[in-house]
Order: sequence, then C-alpha cells, then structure tokens
Amino acid sequence: MIYDIILKNGTLIDPYNDRHGKFDVALGDGKILAVELHIDDSFSKQCLDCTGKMVLPGIIDPHVHISKWIGGGEGHQMMVSRGVVTAIDATGPGEEVIENMLQMGSGLNIGWLNLIDFHLPKRSQNPISSEITSALNNIMEEGALGVKIMGGHCLFDPEATEEIIT
Repeated sequence: MIYDIILKNGTLIDPYNDRHGKFDVALGDGKILAVELHIDDSFSKQCLDCTGKMVLPGIIDPHVHISKWIGGGEGHQMMVSRGVVTAIDATGPGEEVIENMLQMGSGLNIGWLNLIDFHLPKRSQNPISSEITSALNNIMEEGALGVKIMGGHCLFDPEATEEIIT
C-alpha cells in the first residue's frame, strides 16, 4: 500500500484508542490508515519528521457557539461529524455551555470564553473599575478560559477596554 503521507516519530496522543507514545501515523485519502511503532518510508509519497512534536488526531475549532444564548447544543453533533475533538465556545455563559454539554455532549473537549457584558450590572461604554473587576472575577470563578469583548457590537471606551484587557 502507498500512503499519501507518514508522520514519523511523533508523540501520538489518542485517548480513544488508548495510545500515548512514539508512533508513526500513515494517512491516505484524508484518513488515518495505519498506526505503528515503525512504518517504512518507502510506502509513502511524503514523510514528515515529527520528532519532538505531538500528533493529535482530530480538529481543534477555536471559535464556536454552543450556548443556549447563541448557537445551541446541536453544535456538538455537528462538530463530531466533521472530526472536531476540541472546541472553544466564544460567548458563554459558562453554565449554558456546561448544560448543553451534559445534554448534547459527545466526548468533545470544551472550553469557553465569557462575554463580559453578561457580568456587568448594565450595558455601558464606560463601566467603572469596580464593575470591571467584579465581572472579570466572576468570569474566572465560573471556569472560563478568558473574557470576550464584542468589538463592534458593544463598544467600550478606550479606558474601559484597556482595563478589561490588562
């Protein structure tokens, strides 16, 4: 058999198949065709040396919407059907992401950002410092990976934006 590409000497991390170690991975027609300790280079059109690198089967989608507020739980099945294994929800709120994950979950690794607007007492272009601090603390205590500022949708003045970022 001739493969399209062989990934050589990488550290494969594949919890689904209980593999974690140095393996060669052969690919063809967009699929994983073989995983072995050693695959002969002569069976491939191309070979990449992955020494010192991790090989993770699946796609990481850094911007999805799977909370009830926007997107919905159906996104879990959509991602799985396309090979996504890890995703970051880009609006939150976290409790909705978790609720949808429990109801619609499909073995995905999910993280989220929280929209700061949800944690401010009122929408304003210039929230006061204590409101920003409280909102950021609540977001991080909830388990979010970080905060999202929706640029064109809810503009903050330059001082508030700087304080949120720093």
